[in-house]
Amino acid sequence: MNESIELPVNREYDCDVLVVGAGVAGFTAAVCAARRGARVILVDKNGCIGGSATTGLVGPFMSVMDPTGNFQVVKGFLDEFIQRMIEKNGAIHPLECRGGDSYSAYRTPGHIGVVPFNAECFKFTAEEICNESKVKILYHMLLVEVSVDDDKRITRAYFATKNGIYSIAAKVFIDTTGDADLSKLSGAKILFGNEEGRTQVSSLFFIVDNVDKTQLDAYMEKHPQSTDHKARFFIDEIAKGRQDGTFPCGRHVFSAFQSPNGMWRINMTQYDDQIDFNDPEQVTGAEIECRTQIPKIISFLKTHVPGFSNIRLVHSSEMLGVRESGRIEGEYYLTGEEVAQGTSFPDTIAIIGDSIDIHTNSKSIYVTSSLPAHIPYRSLLPKGIPNLIVAGRCLSADQIAHSAVRVMPPCFATGQAAGTAAAIAVASHTDLKKIDIPELRKALSEDGAYLG
Repeated sequence: MNESIELPVNREYDCDVLVVGAGVAGFTAAVCAARRGARVILVDKNGCIGGSATTGLVGPFMSVMDPTGNFQVVKGFLDEFIQRMIEKNGAIHPLECRGGDSYSAYRTPGHIGVVPFNAECFKFTAEEICNESKVKILYHMLLVEVSVDDDKRITRAYFATKNGIYSIAAKVFIDTTGDADLSKLSGAKILFGNEEGRTQVSSLFFIVDNVDKTQLDAYMEKHPQSTDHKARFFIDEIAKGRQDGTFPCGRHVFSAFQSPNGMWRINMTQYDDQIDFNDPEQVTGAEIECRTQIPKIISFLKTHVPGFSNIRLVHSSEMLGVRESGRIEGEYYLTGEEVAQGTSFPDTIAIIGDSIDIHTNSKSIYVTSSLPAHIPYRSLLPKGIPNLIVAGRCLSADQIAHSAVRVMPPCFATGQAAGTAAAIAVASHTDLKKIDIPELRKALSEDGAYLG
């Protein structure tokens, strides 16, 4: 948007750091920036913090461990947040989740060190921490435009509300929208999908109760993952159901995660067609289609899965589970080869242990590397915009690398890095691209992040 364009603004705010998007990356970025002295506003279009973790019902946090499952690599603010939820009986520590059980959907590779949590506990714990850290939260704010000056610096962002247009001026802007919305409006180049422009398929989580865990555990014990993979995940039954119409989508494995409150998150719907995630008509269609799949999936589970014969639907997600949409062209482009090889960087700001996990409409590609992956700071910086940084799934990476960094623990880690960098930039009156990297890494380490 050109500075000469005027919108009918009903209310104005001013801050040091504006964080757009209150998912796990945005919430983390806001708190970490505020704790280092910045005046922070955190905005979101929804009515709670958490994004996919709360409104989307996605869980658990996937592995915070290295690929061997022996060492925790995602720490820092995430570890503190987990401990706060544990104190409220709303989460289970990753060191207690060694894979192969109900909390990990009975999987072991890539699932050692997951973090089961309750979405409601997440919401009020996150708001509690924001209030303690003096982060100003504004819900029900839909980003619609930005002002950019002649130096390509963002000066102000504009939001549609039921009370008219609100505007927020800031020194530093953090894009944690998940879809690179702020970056796109600011003029950044946005990348989409693989070489053919195809993104991963989307899903919609739902929650059931009345699972007979004792019966299901007994079945799983008789069918070890290492020797009886097809039976353990009902692959043959699902394939037959796809043929005869009793299983309604392209998802091909049983996937159910127990939560600390005894309910189960089911990740088995799937929207197989390619969609434009910026088009509300297409997204609405995908959400409706996924919900129509739920009764058939529940019927299938009742028929085929031991312990599921009496399950009841409790809640379906209020938003489509988007694995991949827009991501920035950054100062550095992280590749799948670098993720698989555990390539380190002089500006590493996060180390993660998640697997390469690509979902398509016909199959899933799941590769567990033997080495943890490094994320460089430059992958958070959109080219050409000096006061904008991203965190979460819209960072600069190819599709293969992105499939490992898109899940929630890496989003916490990049959120911590982005918030810390933003506070340093504000305090030192320096552009994000020019901050002192050793200072940033030292600050992250002091706050508990593991950087190798």
